[in-house]
Amino acid sequence: MAAMIGALFAAPAHADEQSALALARQIVADAYPEEERAAMFGGAADAAVAQMMSAVGADVPPGVRAIVEEETNRFLADSKDVLARHIPALMDSYAIAYRDEFTEAELRDIADFVKTPTGSTFLTRSVKMIGNPAFAAANQAYMAEIMAMMPELRQRVETRVVAYLKTQDAE
Repeated sequence: MAAMIGALFAAPAHADEQSALALARQIVADAYPEEERAAMFGGAADAAVAQMMSAVGADVPPGVRAIVEEETNRFLADSKDVLARHIPALMDSYAIAYRDEFTEAELRDIADFVKTPTGSTFLTRSVKMIGNPAFAAANQAYMAEIMAMMPELRQRVETRVVAYLKTQDAE
């Protein structure tokens, strides 16, 4: 019985793993054009950070907010350099994940779809959806609620770490 349940949740089997991986890599190449990748993923990061900054409470003093924004922007610029170095590995991991997630027949269907005019822009534009005003509004509301929880989390972690370190010093 356990084997049957395991088989239900197993990754799709491929008659030829290399063929499936080659197909998945072609999907990635077609869906995420190499010359557009840095801008695509960097733009998604820009949108996420902008939404996060919008969630920072109005009670934050303007000077503090300016520091946070400046440091966040510096971090974002540095992180894009790191992202650029990792894009090849990320794209290959997408291909591996696609191969593991979809059957060869599904991969062929996806590859065919990505080659259509609609399909060629679907995944490229999907990355941009994080910046859509409807998504941004919903995400900002979510982030505002999460950000409001952070002081309590910080206090709990600090209390526990201090208590732990005191027990270590006692030993």
